[in-house]
Amino acid sequence: MATKKKTGTAAYKVPIKQVMAAVDLRNGDYYSKLSDEDRKAVNTFMTQRWASQVQGSREIQEHYLVTINNLSNIDYIATTSQHDEMRWRVITLCGLGSKLRHEFIPPRGQKKDKLTAWLIERFPSLSDDEIGLFREINGDDFFEEVARSQNTSDKDIKELFK
Repeated sequence: MATKKKTGTAAYKVPIKQVMAAVDLRNGDYYSKLSDEDRKAVNTFMTQRWASQVQGSREIQEHYLVTINNLSNIDYIATTSQHDEMRWRVITLCGLGSKLRHEFIPPRGQKKDKLTAWLIERFPSLSDDEIGLFREINGDDFFEEVARSQNTSDKDIKELFK
């Protein structure tokens, strides 16, 4: 059987310029008016990464960076993907009412082991450095006790500490 080769470029179903224009113009209904397929294509995490970096005066750049950080980043991990519309509405609160040019800030490419990922999920307000220090100070025995106190199964505990 012959197989199709994948092309090297990604085709986005919803253009990023359109998404950023909706953020800039504070269009909170934009996300809910998308088709189900387009809604799946709009990733709120990537949207906030794009929205936080904007070209313009220093005041405008600071506004977007600070408001995205204060409003959207704070409990992003704590809210599940079931609340993407709420996440979208929070991101649009950061817009200033006029279209601007946005740039992408790639996330840090740090690989996390399962225990670190579990700790980030449990303590979303801690930075990566604080999580590392938290692990260093307490040790695996402490975290195993925490996992058991949260009724984590023995199988899942083994996976955490591999």
